[in-house]
Amino acid sequence: QNLPVCFIGVGAGLAYGVDGPTHHGTEDIGVISAIPNLEIFNPSDDASAREAVKFSYSLKTPCFIRVDKEQLPRLYHHGVDLILGYEVHGSEFKKLIFCSGMTTWTGLKAKELLKKNYSIEVTVIDILRPKNYKTDGILNLLDNCEEVYVLDEASEYGGIASLISRKLCGVGDFSFEVLSLGDKYITGSAKREWAW
Repeated sequence: QNLPVCFIGVGAGLAYGVDGPTHHGTEDIGVISAIPNLEIFNPSDDASAREAVKFSYSLKTPCFIRVDKEQLPRLYHHGVDLILGYEVHGSEFKKLIFCSGMTTWTGLKAKELLKKNYSIEVTVIDILRPKNYKTDGILNLLDNCEEVYVLDEASEYGGIASLISRKLCGVGDFSFEVLSLGDKYITGSAKREWAW
């Protein structure tokens, strides 16, 4: 019926890792992305979460907003472009890291460490609307790209990586590697850093 209902998914990914596999929210993107007309937002800070709520209200269609339980510092002080659906961190380098939500912080840390320790420059792209982000600007970034990585706090199948690879299929001449949780449940009780 395409009704304007907004679902809020609290504790996305491994946010509740210490509570074990019954509390892991690692399959939600894969399941929800299969539902037609359902928009998905995966904010990476409080500013992008606020924008996701406003934008979802303006769409007047069904939406799902993933929310992590971590208290994260603000990343976007000047708002985000949810029509575009992503934000770029860095210039046009030959190595590119796709991430979304909580993994954006991991991608930015990797960017920092690679530059500091190895003088390797990477571009980080935070996908805020995993199902419906625009590709034009990203395709321009991929023109001279040699390596693409996707950080995905999800199963090997059906997460952010699946949505990204679908849009990039047959584009460019670069290696493509996904860093995910694999095709298995993570048993035990531990912080997400241990699971990574």
